[in-house]
Amino acid sequence: MVRSLRVSILHRNLDIAGGGERIVLELANRLCDRGYDIRLFTFSYDRNNIVTRLSPKVSIELIPRRYVSPWPLYNEAASILFFPKAFKWGDVVFCSDFHTGHITATLISKLLRKPIVYYCHWPLLYSIDRGLGLLQDLRRLPLLLFDRFLSSRTDIFMTNSQHTAQFVRRIYGVTPRVVYPGVDVEKFRDEPIEKSSPIVLSVCRVDPIKRIELLIKSMKLVLKDLQDVKLYVVGSTDNSPDYICHLVSLIKKLGMEETVFFTGKIFGEPLLKFYQICDIFCLFSREETFGISVIEAMSCGKPVIVSDAGALPELVEDGKTGFVIHGDREEPYAEKIKFLLAHPEIRARMGKEGRRMVEKRFTWDIFIDLVEDAITNLVKQSYNSTVNDNKC
Repeated sequence: MVRSLRVSILHRNLDIAGGGERIVLELANRLCDRGYDIRLFTFSYDRNNIVTRLSPKVSIELIPRRYVSPWPLYNEAASILFFPKAFKWGDVVFCSDFHTGHITATLISKLLRKPIVYYCHWPLLYSIDRGLGLLQDLRRLPLLLFDRFLSSRTDIFMTNSQHTAQFVRRIYGVTPRVVYPGVDVEKFRDEPIEKSSPIVLSVCRVDPIKRIELLIKSMKLVLKDLQDVKLYVVGSTDNSPDYICHLVSLIKKLGMEETVFFTGKIFGEPLLKFYQICDIFCLFSREETFGISVIEAMSCGKPVIVSDAGALPELVEDGKTGFVIHGDREEPYAEKIKFLLAHPEIRARMGKEGRRMVEKRFTWDIFIDLVEDAITNLVKQSYNSTVNDNKC
């Protein structure tokens, strides 16, 4: 009896409710549905939210953090180096958003002659371009150089957007395959829900990079003409307590306590209901390597208003499925929100166009087909190479 193909999926942390984590869960579940044997390897995971969303056929194994030192980047890389189980077990390794871990993951896969796919949400060196200044700490320089050397030797390099791909080409000198994340279009669809007030929605972790203060200030301008509109921000509030305090102070200062609501992390059916009940979806990020919540809102037939940061212009056709706005002044954002709230027929038309765009470009079936094709071809190539070497 021929056993199923084994796929080891490595992801740094599965206790954050972000787009990267949703990608990993969908990949694991859907490959499992197609007959693959799947194991997830991670440093940490949320037992309440992650396990309940995984197929019972998918197992999770924790990678022990063996090293504690002043250099966390090196700790993770070293922990992977002494944890070869993921590579010995799998026929192919799929490494997703593994920070420094993908460096040693690539090294081990080469030593054990196991094919590896690296799905890059953002390059490690990309943090320099975001102004974090990693090179200022010379202790990290060797790791960054090692990252550049090994990442270019990954068997297949994938990225989540053209935006990320341009950094990969510049940093690593390789041309990656762009494989967009997807949406469950059967689940995320429009369903009219009665409500008493217009609703603007944003789904994202509450983090300074999402510029939620810009959205709040824009809504303050909207309130001058539409007093009953509400703003709901759905997403984790755990990781930026200082930023949360800043936003709460801003809301009080602007007198918007009855307008702006933070829900915290929401999954499944409750999250879907927020997409369905809203009139407009907004994401005004300062940087965005993809933006999975944008396409989820579009799949539910909602017009979207986004900044022109990162990959967001790849997802939204300006003037057709929503609006793409440049800059950090709240007036242009507020004007588009007011315009869409005042024109329900345009909202409906944009929502339908957005739904069609998602069905054509951003489904999980498209994503899984591309990943499955890559891993099966890699395993075949690896097997043929081994056979030829044995003949020699």
